Amino acid sequence: MQCHQVTAKAIETAGSKIEFLTQNDDNRIDALQKAFNKDQETLLSTLELKSSVSKIGVLETVNQLKTKLKDYSLTDKERQLMRANLDFLTMSVGGSDGLRHENAQAASDLVLMKLNASLEDLLGKKELVDKLEKDSNLSGKDIGEFLIKYQNESAASGFIFKKLKKLNTLTKTSEKTFKFDNSNFKNSSSVVDSLVQNFQRGEQLYVVQACYACHRIAGVSRGGVGPELTEIGKGYPWAIKDKLVFPQRTLQNSAMPNYHLDHPELQDLMTYLLAQTGSGQAVGEIAHKLLLKDWEEGKKTALEKPLSSAVVHDLKNSMTIFATEGCAACHRLKGFESDVGFTIEKEKYTFDSLFKTRQWFQELVPESIIGSRLIQVIEKNLTEFDERISNDVRTGSILEEIEKNFPETI
Repeated sequence: MQCHQVTAKAIETAGSKIEFLTQNDDNRIDALQKAFNKDQETLLSTLELKSSVSKIGVLETVNQLKTKLKDYSLTDKERQLMRANLDFLTMSVGGSDGLRHENAQAASDLVLMKLNASLEDLLGKKELVDKLEKDSNLSGKDIGEFLIKYQNESAASGFIFKKLKKLNTLTKTSEKTFKFDNSNFKNSSSVVDSLVQNFQRGEQLYVVQACYACHRIAGVSRGGVGPELTEIGKGYPWAIKDKLVFPQRTLQNSAMPNYHLDHPELQDLMTYLLAQTGSGQAVGEIAHKLLLKDWEEGKKTALEKPLSSAVVHDLKNSMTIFATEGCAACHRLKGFESDVGFTIEKEKYTFDSLFKTRQWFQELVPESIIGSRLIQVIEKNLTEFDERISNDVRTGSILEEIEKNFPETI
């Protein structure tokens, strides 16, 4: 398990890589969109500033900006924009000394020249600047419509058009038809899967016996009651097995229940736990760190994802979850039915006859019977069991369905 991945884990790792890469793509698109929006604001502000300087001159424009800045009802964004325009005008004429009545016209001409140069950098050739000033009513909507209308013109060589063209070629992953869903591959298998069945059954036991509720394994479960098991596989195997067989041997007040696992179950769970050594060669170091980072930040595992109301209100689904996701490890729930039953149920029977048959079975096989004693009872009463118990009393029962979809859970 340090060098190979089961199919489900390999698919999950591949899915995480895809999600990481597409998320990065989306972030780049968002950054480009913000830069484009900023350029549109700059374009609109530059046009407004040019219009003001052309009509009333640079000196009066500066005075108007200073007056507007005293209006504290302005938003922070509006105030920052006015402050930037004021700084631009002052710097363009060589500081406050350039803002005098005797050289106001020269200062205005200098500012207009710089504003025209900025507009050409944004849009491209001067003919586009002239068209915009002629066609636009100086609103954000008009600016956007103008850019879309003229984006394919040869004159549209400014960097605002370059960003727009780039945005047109990109599509957010969330808007694409692609969607990765690990559940689509839950029944996939490979040669590795057949070779590591003990590990997979142990992983299933870790869930079915609710180990995940108390123990933390980084990337798998968040339990915090018992010791962390992220690197339990580096420990001494017999000490780990001893804890599973008799939890209170070394710590008498341990809250861990004794599940009375039989030998095959112990073997499977031990295989799973011994595989927990943190990172391994099965997943690259960077991929492992990315998986853990997402998980630490709250990415939901299959166990943690919320259930839809349709599933919650489906009795069979809810009972399956109860049986397979750890609830049954601590809680009892009656109502599970099997195709296996008493032979008399296939015929006409009375309440008394069924009650007596159940009594016979419960006396022979009490709930608390241990495995070795059960074998003795079956061997001694085999003929009677064959006569009084049948495999096909019903069809499509929930226990058979669980056994089919979650082998060895029962």
